[in-house]
This record gives sequence, structure tokens and C-alpha cells, in this order.
Amino acid sequence: MISGSSKKGYVSHFPILVEDELYKIYLMLIIYLTAIAFVFLFQEVKNKYQDSASYVIYEEFSNIDNWEKFSFSGDRKATQYRIETDSSMSYLKMISQSSASGLIYKHHYNPNEYPILTWRWRVENVISKADGKIKSGDDYAIRLFVMFDDDSVETSFWTSVRNSAIKLIYGTELPETSFCFVWANIKYDEKYFDNPYSKTVKIIPMEMGDSRMKNWYIYDINIVALYKQIFKRSCPTSATLALMSDTDNTGSKTLACLDYIMVSGD
Repeated sequence: MISGSSKKGYVSHFPILVEDELYKIYLMLIIYLTAIAFVFLFQEVKNKYQDSASYVIYEEFSNIDNWEKFSFSGDRKATQYRIETDSSMSYLKMISQSSASGLIYKHHYNPNEYPILTWRWRVENVISKADGKIKSGDDYAIRLFVMFDDDSVETSFWTSVRNSAIKLIYGTELPETSFCFVWANIKYDEKYFDNPYSKTVKIIPMEMGDSRMKNWYIYDINIVALYKQIFKRSCPTSATLALMSDTDNTGSKTLACLDYIMVSGD
């Protein structure tokens, strides 16, 4: 009786044990396949942009050999730009502490042939007291410029005087027209506004405030379409890029990171 009872109990529980184990295996398989699908999807998107026929600039920041450092006039401290790596990526880290300096891309390209600008960045903090509409608040943890060589713009006498004054302040000449994509410190109603030093430099907030800090975000902008929308004329045929992190006006400290920049065709 004991033997019969033991055998009966064993047989009655076996299907349940099998179902539990199969469920666990099935769940693990689903998780594994989902992870594999995500990796392949990410790689497919990345490969799309890495096709040599589709892009003219692909900067992964394994180094900064393609960039030239620029500093401002006077005794302003320089912002720190350095390459960081982890297990899966390299990126540019920007540390600004009461400082201001930048990097200019060494090569020009035709934005009409390669209109799409794509990049991925994050910031660790913003400057709560900085308002980019006034000169004393013109500080940002991270800026990405597209600077155009615009020969179609006629420079008036007073514009030349203004540019000379700006050169005295910044130690370098500003391009006739440019976009400055920023992570804004505060919220604005406008989609873009004039730089306080020059009306032809348009500040374009991609993020505003601190609600989305400490995470990576990707952006895609059609530069040619945006140029026509803002400046009401055709986009110039030559442009380059620049980066900056500056806190000299507010005496603040910021940290921001830039994973990659890509300039590609449609």
C-alpha cells in the first residue's frame, strides 16, 4: 500500500512539474529572443547611417583629430573636452567650470547634398539661473553649431562694426548665419530665438530644463528645410560644425556628453 501510494503521488505531480519547467524555459526564450531582436534592430539602424554612400560626416569620438580647439579672447578658462569609453561606446565628455572654449570641425560640406544632421547627447545638469536671451545668461552645458559660409549675404557698414565688436569679445569671427542647437536651461515658448550677440545666429532648444537630464537622446534635423524656414532663402552650399560648453557668464559648472554626430543624405 505504501509503495502503491508513493507511485500514485509521483505520477500525479509529474505533469505539473513539467509544465512549470516548460513555462520557465519558454519565458527565458522569449526574453532572449527579444534581446537579440533589439540588438539587431539597433545595429540595422546604425548600419543604415554608416553606409559610406549615405553620409559625409560620421564622428564617433574615438578621438578628436577632426576637430580644432578654439578659445576666446582674454583670460577665460578653457572648457575640458576629453574622450571617454565604456564597454560599448566612446563619447566626448565636456566639463565646463566658469569656462568657455570650443571645437570646430576641420572640414566643410555641402548641406544641400547632405541635409540630415543626426546626433546623440545627454547632460548631467543645467544652469537654472541662465537665460540664453540675454548676454549675462548666454551659457549652456552643450551646444552644437551648424555654421554656414553664406556669400549671398551683403555685409553693411554697421554689420561690419558689430562683427568687429563680437571678434573683440569672442576672439573669433562669427559666420554670417548659423544654427546653434542647445539643451536650454529654462523653458521658452519660442521654437528658436536670436543669440544675444547676433541676430543671424539662431538658438534652437532641443531640450528645455532639467526634466529629461541624465539620459541619452537622439535627434534628426533637416538642415536645408530648417534654413529655408528660418532665413527665408536657399541654404548655402558650404557649412561646417562646431561644439561648445560654456559657463563663464554665470560662473557655473556643467557636465555633458556627446555620443556621435552624423551628416547624411535623404
